[in-house]
Amino acid sequence: MSAAAPPRVAIVTDSTADLPPERARRLGIVVVPLTVLIDGVSYADGELDQAEFFRRAAQAPDIPTTSQPSAAQFQAVYDGITAETILSIHISSKLSGTYASALAAAAQLHQRDIRVYDSGTVSMSLGCIVQDAAEAAGQGASAAEVARKISVDTLGTGFYALLDTLHFAQRSGRINMAQALLAGMLQIKPVISIRAGVVAAVDRRRTLRKGLERLVELATRDAPFRHLAVLHAENPVLAEELAAQLRPLHDEVEVLPAGTVIGTHCGPGAVAACYLRR
Repeated sequence: MSAAAPPRVAIVTDSTADLPPERARRLGIVVVPLTVLIDGVSYADGELDQAEFFRRAAQAPDIPTTSQPSAAQFQAVYDGITAETILSIHISSKLSGTYASALAAAAQLHQRDIRVYDSGTVSMSLGCIVQDAAEAAGQGASAAEVARKISVDTLGTGFYALLDTLHFAQRSGRINMAQALLAGMLQIKPVISIRAGVVAAVDRRRTLRKGLERLVELATRDAPFRHLAVLHAENPVLAEELAAQLRPLHDEVEVLPAGTVIGTHCGPGAVAACYLRR
């Protein structure tokens, strides 16, 4: 019996997509991890579960930092894939150097058909794009067909997050010092979004309860959805409440823990709505 032919299209992403590992495996998605550094020790994103990550982060003298995969890591991943075409979809290039590393690796393998995409977003907003692409590829779609789906999906993403603290976002450079200081003094809970590929503060409320109401109001404007997920950083109770408020807009709302890279930048207590518009 002859060996099975290699797949026509392979999908690669990075760990900031926050895809559940079992789903990535089932769909054949190759996930390249970013790295989290806690008190001088490096961990691949996903190596620590969320509870252990925040426990170690709380004990460390400084907030954890993150770094993107190197071009050499991407090249090794691409080298191990036998598909005719590789579509590599990543976190916004304005939030991480991951996209640049993937581009550099693809350039080194110029004899291969490797196409690198800047999703302009993060977390399960990116994960939804990747999942759609993998499902299409698995159903036998051509590289051109999957590429068109990626382009359309990238235009339809949405992301809103409610932060319990701005300390992590400010230290990681995602929110400026003045915003963080004001929020800390007034005990404000900011609502953030991804606009033009960067983090933007879109509102602020005095309590998590009021912040959650505002997040739901903002996300509702983008309904109906094709995919909708709620992510959280050590706050499953608030995440379930957010999911319950969003379910009238979309029957299937999954609740997932955010990865450690996303947790590093959002901080404990955060919740987010990630979606693709219909």
